[in-house]
Amino acid sequence: MTARQAYHQLSNLTTGLKRTTRPRLPPALGYEGDENFQYQLNLWQDWISWEKEDPLVLKDDEPEVYRKRILYAYKQSLMALEFWPEMWYSAAEFCFENGLESEGAQFLEQGLAANPESPLLAFKQADRLETTTQNDESKDPGAKERMKNVREPYDKVLDALYALVKK
Repeated sequence: MTARQAYHQLSNLTTGLKRTTRPRLPPALGYEGDENFQYQLNLWQDWISWEKEDPLVLKDDEPEVYRKRILYAYKQSLMALEFWPEMWYSAAEFCFENGLESEGAQFLEQGLAANPESPLLAFKQADRLETTTQNDESKDPGAKERMKNVREPYDKVLDALYALVKK
C-alpha cells in the first residue's frame, strides 16, 4: 500500500472522530448520548484495528515503529475514553503480547486509577502479578509473602464497589 492510499484510508476511518482531552462518563445503555458514544467507541476501535492490521507493512521491517503507532492510537483513544475499562484492558493486553511489560503495567495502573470499580482491570492486574511472581517457597524465601500482593487489586475493587453500594 502506498502512503497516499494509507492516508486516505486512515482519513476515511477517522472522519467523525472527536479527539478530545476531556473524557466523559459513558452513558447508560438506551439513554441519551448512548448511540453517539458507541459510534465514537467504534471509530476508535476501527482505527486501532486498522493499525494492528499493518497496512503499511511495518511489522516485519520496523517492528518498533509498528508498536509505537499502535500505542499512539491507544493513548489518543484513552484521552477520550478514559472511563471505558475495556480500552485500558485492550491496550495493556497489546503491550503484554508484544513485550512492552512496563507500558502494559502502566496502562493497568492508570486504568484502575480512572476506573477503581472495574473488576476486569483488577483481575488483569492480579493475573499479571501472579504470573510474574514466583510462589515456590523452597526456591525463593519470602515468595509467599509477596504473593499476598496478588490479593491487593481484588481488595481495592471490592472496597470501591462496596463504597458505591453504601451511597
